[in-house]
Amino acid sequence: MTGWAGDSRYTFDRIGRGLHLSVDGVCLSMLGSTQPGRISQYLARAIRGGRGDDGLIQRFGLMVWPDVSPEWKHVDRWPDREAKIATMRLFERLDALDWHAISARRDRGPDGDEGGLPYLRFGIEAYDLYTSWHTELERRLRSGQMHVALEAHLAKYRKLVPGLSLICHLADGSTGPVGLAAVRRAIAWATYLETHAQRAYGSVTAASADTAKAILAKLRSGHLKTEFRSRDVWRPGWSRLTDRDAVNAGLAMLVDYDWLAQRRVETMGRPPSTWSIPRREKQYAFARAMPKLPKTIQIQLVAVLAVPPSRHATSEPAHRRVRPPGETYDQTQMDGCESSPVNARRV
Repeated sequence: MTGWAGDSRYTFDRIGRGLHLSVDGVCLSMLGSTQPGRISQYLARAIRGGRGDDGLIQRFGLMVWPDVSPEWKHVDRWPDREAKIATMRLFERLDALDWHAISARRDRGPDGDEGGLPYLRFGIEAYDLYTSWHTELERRLRSGQMHVALEAHLAKYRKLVPGLSLICHLADGSTGPVGLAAVRRAIAWATYLETHAQRAYGSVTAASADTAKAILAKLRSGHLKTEFRSRDVWRPGWSRLTDRDAVNAGLAMLVDYDWLAQRRVETMGRPPSTWSIPRREKQYAFARAMPKLPKTIQIQLVAVLAVPPSRHATSEPAHRRVRPPGETYDQTQMDGCESSPVNARRV
């Protein structure tokens, strides 16, 4: 965190080795990659808040989301040697940069002595462009139409765009105030990065959908009962179902889309929740299995499913009652069993 802004002092002190080093403005840059699934899980913890929301991911302003092309082409060519040499020379030049040579300045204290880190200012046109962009950014951040996590990420662009402007300015070999071209390039870069940030934070919803699909797969395979608790999902350690919070998010999505029904069990302590397949889904499942059953069993199952629950509360189960000859099942009793082969059929 200290090395993100580049304007904070850091002291490296190791008594055992006798090393004492103080850096006036420490700045750390990280370059790397990871799997989309891993970063989605990290983003999910950051969005949920708590210990996972430490503000670290928002400081990766240059984060991009991978685009996997449906087409693949084998490329075997020599690296661009001239570009590599030019890049290394640029790094060496910036590393050995003398701030006096680029007309930078430092603030003066009450006694008139210079102190602090050297800096460059925007040119007049560059400052006007940055002010216009910054004003629009602040308006969007205060509109209340963004998710708080994405809002916190884009808020770091207040520092990202000036930093990119300075890098572009110095990489071009310019000196003095930061020019208009460098600011334009930085704003265009930030606009591109924002689209990737939206996709990265949007992947959290995709992660919940993947978890929901995995839960449905366990239901269909019979590893989960028709009524279960969340611990029955994450405790076995199944693939993509090991994180308790992720499982709860997937269950919540299934409830929102009416794939599952949630019910709280009243106990002496904290009331746990159970999830089950709604009655209508059970009817569809039975109806899909009907053609594989004998006709007599088909008729008995339809009779049970067609009668409302209040009519089941009799002294004798519905499937054991003997119906008079000639009794029929009307179409309303077959609601939810559209694939049944016994609709409106005489017994």
